[in-house]
Formats: sequence, C-alpha cells, structure tokens
Amino acid sequence: MSDSSFLGELVGKQQWDEIGRLANSHLVRISLEEPNAWPAAFAAMPPGWLRQNPRLIILRAILESLEKPFTVMANNDYEAFVEWLDQQEESLARDEIGRHLGPMQYARALGHLGDADNAAERILRAIRNAAEYTNFDDFLPSIYIPVGATKLLIGDTASAISIFTEAIRWCVIGRGHPAAPHARNYLAFAYALDGDYAQAQSSATADVGLRTSGAGSFAHAYESAAILVPPLLALGALDEQASATSIARIDRLVDETEFWSVGAHARARHALYWGDRVAASETLERLLVSHRSLSGPGSLAGAILRSDLSDLYQSLGSLDAAERALGPAEQQPCHPMVSTSRLRLHALRGNHEAVLDGIHALVERGGSGVLPMAAWAVMRANSAQAAFNQTHAEEYSQQAATLIARYGAFDALTEATPEVLGRITALLGEERPLARPPYRVAEAPVLTKQELKVLQSLRGKASLKKISSDLYLSVNTVKTHRRNLYRKLGAQSRDEALQAGRELRLLL
Repeated sequence: MSDSSFLGELVGKQQWDEIGRLANSHLVRISLEEPNAWPAAFAAMPPGWLRQNPRLIILRAILESLEKPFTVMANNDYEAFVEWLDQQEESLARDEIGRHLGPMQYARALGHLGDADNAAERILRAIRNAAEYTNFDDFLPSIYIPVGATKLLIGDTASAISIFTEAIRWCVIGRGHPAAPHARNYLAFAYALDGDYAQAQSSATADVGLRTSGAGSFAHAYESAAILVPPLLALGALDEQASATSIARIDRLVDETEFWSVGAHARARHALYWGDRVAASETLERLLVSHRSLSGPGSLAGAILRSDLSDLYQSLGSLDAAERALGPAEQQPCHPMVSTSRLRLHALRGNHEAVLDGIHALVERGGSGVLPMAAWAVMRANSAQAAFNQTHAEEYSQQAATLIARYGAFDALTEATPEVLGRITALLGEERPLARPPYRVAEAPVLTKQELKVLQSLRGKASLKKISSDLYLSVNTVKTHRRNLYRKLGAQSRDEALQAGRELRLLL
C-alpha cells in the first residue's frame, strides 16, 4: 500500500493520532506523490484536535501557502506555532527550522532580501547545529529548496548551487525522495544563472520546463523555476527557435513568483539578439518602476534587469541612457552582469584600456562565478586587437574559445568584433551566427606602420627633422603621416595625439 493510500485509510477510520504521526514523518513525500491527500486529511480533522497539535497547524500552513504568490504562510498559523514552540522546554531541530521559515518567505515577498537571507542563514545554522535528526529525511529537501532560492534572489549563485546539491544528497538519503527531480532542476536553474550552461544541461531532468502537476501543490510551485531553465539554456546556445519556444511556455504563474525577473530577463535577451529592442527597453523601464520594491540594490532582479536595460540601450547606440540604467556603481557593485555592461560601455566609447584594467581588477577580486568569464575573455581579445597587440589578441581568443566550449557559453560571442569573432569561431570549429550583432564595439583607428612609427616618435618631443632622420623619411613625408594620424585620432596637436594613442593602447 502506498503512503497516500495508507493516509486515506487512516482518515476513513478517523485515527487522528496516527495521522499526526504520519504527517510528522511523511508530509512532504506524500504531498509530492499525491497532492490532494493532505488537504483532504486536514479538512477532515476535528478543529479542536487540530488546535492541540501546533506542528500540524504549521504543516497545513505550509501546504496552503503553495497556492499563494511567494508562498507566504498565514500569520495567525505561524504565530500560534511560535507561541507553542516558545513554551516547550525542549524543541526538535525541525521545529527551530520551522520558526525561521515563515519570516524568510515573508521577507522575500516584501522584497526585504537582506532579512530573508538572514533567516536563511539561521535555518542553515539550525541544520548544522542539530543534535538530532528527527524526520530530516522527509522534510529537509523541501527546506533546502526555498533556502537555496533565497540565495539566488540575492544573486549568490555559488551558495545556491551548494545548497541545492545538498538537497539532492538528502533525497538520496531519503531512499528515492520524490523531491529529487525538483532539486535537480533548481540546481540546473542556479547553474544556468551562473552561466555554466553545460552543468545546467547535465543537471536538469528530461522533462524540465514542462508543467506536469496541478496548481497548489509542492510540485507545481517547484516547476515554476524549472520552466525558466530551457530559455536560459537556449539563450546561452544562441538558439533562436528554442529560445522563442521555451519563452512561450513562461506562464502567468511564473511571472507571479519570486523569479518573475528571470522570465523578464529571458524575454529581454531574446529581443536583444533577435527581436524588437525598443519595445523590450520600454517594457523593462515599466517593470523596474512597477516592481521597485522587488528590484532594489542587492537583488538579482535589480541587477539582471538593469543590466538588460543597459544592454538594450547600448545596442541602440544610446550610451548615456545605458549608463543611467545601471545606476550608481556603488548600488550594484558585484553582480557580474552589471560589471559586464559597464565594461562594454567603455569598449563602445573606444576606451579599451579601461576595459582591460577593469577586467584585471575584477578577476583579481574574484567571486564573479562562471557567468562573465567567457564574455570577459572575448572583451579582452577585442581590446588587444584594437591596440594592435596581436599576440594578446590571439591568446585571449584562445582563452575565450576554451571557456565557451567548457561552459556552453556561446552567448559570449555577442561581445566579439568581426575579426575576433572569426578567430574564435575558427578555434571552436562551429558558428553561432546572429542575424544582427547587438553591439558595435568601437575599434581603434587603423594606422599604417609608418603612421604608428611617427606617433611613437612624437613621444620624445623630437623635431620633424629628427624624426625624418630616424625613420629615413623626408620631412614632407613625416608631415603627411602626422597629418593623417591626427585625423584618424581626432587630434589637433601632438599632446592630443599622444593622449589618444595612450587611451587606445597604441602606445604601450
């Protein structure tokens, strides 16, 4: 007999105490296997008996929260549970975990992500410090999933990956726990947000992205995040058709969950690569206003949507609007997508030295995850190529090709100038063409070898006669080269030409 059938039999016999024991040990497992079993059981329980069992009240509140956006528990149920818990001389570890679950979910719904993360850390601490493990094998996977989701909401993909991996481990400990496929898809979701599309692909289940469960169940709530995995994978692969198909599956329920911003992000990236960029930018502007409380500094939503909006403006050539979209640097200092958008602004303005210096500083600081690494390697190759440093351009192109192949991060190719793109695709042995490259990175003006020699000679304040002698050229020829390089650099004087040469790394 299955666990859900056994529950139905106990309800029929009105064996409430046996049902209470079964709820403590099999609530999550039965909820995933037969979503209607526990709601029916709770509806049949005598109210007086239920009031005497606060653990069951909080379990019922958790199940009922699944039918609400952001899965917020009813306050009265939560408060009754906490009041009971405070009266106990000794409490189980799972009760202490339940104490912090309600505040974490409520803080997430309010957009108070710092408070939500603090509650998540208290849950993790309670798990680590547990002196006993009563029923951990049933409920712990379902605790790790919202805790990991909280880490994702603040953009901490590394912690989320670790937590979802732990959820999978407890599913194994639970002897084939039915939460296992959902934990795998959350892990795939975290990898995809981190830019490691290869790991995301290998972690996801075969039916990731499909609705297979009814509304108001654990499984249905978990599937909302899983639906976002295929669009992220398709965008990473620069697969237009797969992207359009999977984005069409993002339903209203996904847009009403805490990961609403990832659906908006997928639609914006699709527009950036293949769609209407103006309409997409207008949509993001509206979303950032209407969802201001959920997209503030330190949030995943704020980081990815501001980056998307900036990238759309950059593709349209509105660089000042792109810079405003990112906001002050101190507000979004760490998220790699924001860093990438800022770096590209330098490249679009022709300041390749700032690109190279910025990437060097970010890599030295560490903690950026996988997401930007391939794109940054492409940007380095662009800047080295612009500075006529062929050796470094080839080195960074090779690095980019290696990272793109390792992580399946073909979206990094959207950063490449035509020459760098040709080199990297030759190294990869395959092309992922875009109908229209989203950005036009400003390249350094192409100086002839003689013009470059004259520019380098200007550094020493030498006279034209001395330069002509050193280069074995006539004075008139030196004047011609100087006039041409001034024009190409937009300079009016020797000092302006030297400054432009330094900014474009023509003078090393």
